[in-house]
Amino acid sequence: NTHKLSDLKGKVVLLDFTIYQSAASAPHNFLLNDLYTKYKDQGLVIYQVSLDADEHFWKTTADNLPWISVRDANGIYSNVAAMYNVKEVPSLFLINRNSELSARGETIKDLDAAVQILNKVELKNIKNGMKMIYTIVSESEANLKEGKISVNTPIAQGLLGKKVGDVAEIKVPQGMVNLEVVNISF
Repeated sequence: NTHKLSDLKGKVVLLDFTIYQSAASAPHNFLLNDLYTKYKDQGLVIYQVSLDADEHFWKTTADNLPWISVRDANGIYSNVAAMYNVKEVPSLFLINRNSELSARGETIKDLDAAVQILNKVELKNIKNGMKMIYTIVSESEANLKEGKISVNTPIAQGLLGKKVGDVAEIKVPQGMVNLEVVNISF
């Protein structure tokens, strides 16, 4: 069964390079499992590339994982890992819906927050019932006409950590606004 990263175009993907036989693998996979459990229903895909030399060990471990796990038989000499400039494992990358690299692991201070930034959020203004959909993106990707707001805006900041059904009270230039989170997806 072949799984190609290119088949995931249009999805938010956490690309992870690892070696299951390394000491860091188990705690790293527990972290990924928590993240996956939290965001899988919203569409987050984890695509994990094993650089393990031992195929049997990889198969045994990967069989227990709920996300896509592939093995590069070239191991630490992987051309794909070299293309992503992987210097150590585990190494992870966030890829947005446009198949663009959004963040590298070493630049991510809070993985949960980094994943939330790529969310599409449907909101309802409690006062007037108006609905709106925004995609929360980095500062450089923001474009209000396309419904993309920067993570640094008051609305995005007020939404971080919220879940469906929560109401965020947000201070905007016109005053306070109460926005109900109707839906969150990737």
